[in-house]
Amino acid sequence: MRTRLTFTVRALVVALLLATAISTFGGVRGVDARSCDPCPVVATDTLNLRSGPSLNDTIIWVIPKGTELIAANATTNGFREVEVEGREGWAYGQYLVSSDVADVTGTLYTTDYLNLRQGPSTDEPVLDVMLPLSAVESTDQVIDGFRFVYFDGLPGWAFAQYLVNGQTMTTTDVLNLRAEPNTSAEVLHVMPLGVTVELTGDESNGFLSVTYNGVDGWAYAEYLS
Repeated sequence: MRTRLTFTVRALVVALLLATAISTFGGVRGVDARSCDPCPVVATDTLNLRSGPSLNDTIIWVIPKGTELIAANATTNGFREVEVEGREGWAYGQYLVSSDVADVTGTLYTTDYLNLRQGPSTDEPVLDVMLPLSAVESTDQVIDGFRFVYFDGLPGWAFAQYLVNGQTMTTTDVLNLRAEPNTSAEVLHVMPLGVTVELTGDESNGFLSVTYNGVDGWAYAEYLS
């Protein structure tokens, strides 16, 4: 390895005693993270352990999702130098989070195209764009309206207003159920305020495909929550 990490019990004890309110782990800003180097982290998805910091380097081992490991804070080409189960190598940092971050509490669904961001702000870089009705693993961490989530194993922050609990939504006003996703389409039903509709998996032109009282149609997403 280009730079060998020294992982000792003493170093870890010192690291665990150095705490800060907010730090950066694997490029994603978490809460209640420790200031340490190297740091205890968790793999948020199945992850290749490579001999060097690039996709061209040899795969030494495949790290299972949920594995605890130790990682340096510094990155090279987005990779962090790590030690895991007696092996040393490099792993892609975006899929490593501090062991201090909040536990997953459930599954939420996106109601529109939604940015997964590096931190809880619209100024933060976009890590991925999630399609409508994408499932995310959710936590209870919410800062400035953004919730800390995992999308396909990738941790980040998503605007909570566009996340719903389960694959149903509620009308926030009297709302037309239309045959097609546009305002010129036939109105199949006028749905009252406060009724529940079931999401059926499609999005188009600002409309979501839904079922209400056994009738399939399209409802304008802005009036669903």
